[in-house]
Amino acid sequence: MIGNLKDLVLGIVTSVYELILNFYKFIPHNSKIHIKGFIYRCKFNFIGGGNSCLVVGKKAHMNKCDMLLGKSTNIQIGDSSRLMNVKFHINAVHSTIRIGKNCILQDLEIWIEDNDNIVTIGDGTYIGGAHLAVTGNNKCVTIGESCLLSSGI
Repeated sequence: MIGNLKDLVLGIVTSVYELILNFYKFIPHNSKIHIKGFIYRCKFNFIGGGNSCLVVGKKAHMNKCDMLLGKSTNIQIGDSSRLMNVKFHINAVHSTIRIGKNCILQDLEIWIEDNDNIVTIGDGTYIGGAHLAVTGNNKCVTIGESCLLSSGI
């Protein structure tokens, strides 16, 4: 019985180790990822080189999220936020997405097509089924704290 448990634990540890190695081999050498929360079934695609940064706060959860990150882009996800089926398409340089604490984002698409743009979503905001697009250089989209956005926006 103990031998089977030992093999099971060793198998789990080996699988987690291989998962981490496979995850990090696709990250450009000069990009940074800081994960204090949980990432599950997410896809990352770094285009245009590196210098990108992803920060996932404490107790934050990302599930089924897709990220296309341009050169020198930053995504910051606040503590205890929940992202489910969120798509980040940043085909730009020097752009930033900031998501506050305790946010719930579901079925959201964020598109940034030009350079030096910022998208900020305030603490405690819920967004379900919306689409945010930023085109043009040096633009800023800010959604305040405790906002509610539904589908069709």
